[in-house]
Amino acid sequence: MKKIIFLITVFLMTLSLLSLSSCGTSGGVSSETTTQLPVVSESKAPKDSVQMPAVSESETPEDSIEEKVWTKEMVDAVPEAEGLKFYYGIDGYCVEGIGSFEGDVLKIPATYDGQPVKAIAEDAFRENNSIRTLILTENLETVGHYAFGDSHIETLVLDCENTVFEGDTFWNASDLSSVQLVCPPEKLCEGMFSGCNSLASFPFWEGLEEIPKRCFFGSGLAKVKFPTTVKTIGVSAFSESSVMEVILSEGVETIESSAFLMCESLKSFTFSSTVKKICISAFRLCNALEYLVIPKSVEKIEMMAVWECEQLKAIFCEVDEKPDGWSAPFISEGRVPFEPVYWGGMWEYNENGIPVPLEEKNKNISS
Repeated sequence: MKKIIFLITVFLMTLSLLSLSSCGTSGGVSSETTTQLPVVSESKAPKDSVQMPAVSESETPEDSIEEKVWTKEMVDAVPEAEGLKFYYGIDGYCVEGIGSFEGDVLKIPATYDGQPVKAIAEDAFRENNSIRTLILTENLETVGHYAFGDSHIETLVLDCENTVFEGDTFWNASDLSSVQLVCPPEKLCEGMFSGCNSLASFPFWEGLEEIPKRCFFGSGLAKVKFPTTVKTIGVSAFSESSVMEVILSEGVETIESSAFLMCESLKSFTFSSTVKKICISAFRLCNALEYLVIPKSVEKIEMMAVWECEQLKAIFCEVDEKPDGWSAPFISEGRVPFEPVYWGGMWEYNENGIPVPLEEKNKNISS
């Protein structure tokens, strides 16, 4: 009897289990009580609950680094260099070399051993690899030839109103990219920034009267706009540089020989109304130059002033005919005398400020 009761109990339990299983698959539980979760692959899973837009490697912004703008207070706060090598000159010391100094910011000390430091010797820091920032202060009277030539200075801070630079000071300092003025010197010197091909701009200052010989020869300057005080652009001042645009200030009177020789990127040159003299080969081999407008103030143009400029299309002159002081072969294309030269009355500026021959303008109007 007990065996029969046991079998009946097992049978009832089996029926109960089958009933529960049927409820789970036949909709016995309402769909409103369940939540269907989307399947998220590992590659698309959100990170830290913030969905960031995808940025390609080439679009990833680099760290923004603003160039430090030096002030007098900042210059004064920089400690003077220690360990430099000196020798005693006339009434003061002269820096002879780097000595045991190991820093990358060099500020020449005002005194040494109780005596004033007045000069930096010729070749003192030539081919130096460690100095990155150079600060020249008002105590210096002279800086010798090639004092920082072939060095790896990147930033130059000038706070030296009365300092005389003797020549080629930063010759071929190819890493120099920034020159900042706290108190600029009275003058630049010959070859001062020659070969500084990383120097893309320069802060020309009011009071500067001359751009000396070879001052920016082979430099990286891209655009040049002179202050109103500049009177002369010296021999080969910008020869073989990267300059693309030049704007002369009212005040420039003389463009010396080879001033822009082989400036192969020079495309735009704007004369001032004060220019009187353009010397030999001033614009020779400026192969990107397309046209020039020569103002009526020009009294003398020497031979080959504009010579072998491959892309030159025209010369526009404000005077009505060639003045006596203009050399006959001042312009050419290769060895063949260049044409055309448009004299005053034969051209005018269009609505975009570009000079065009009247014949071309009339042709466009009629068409």
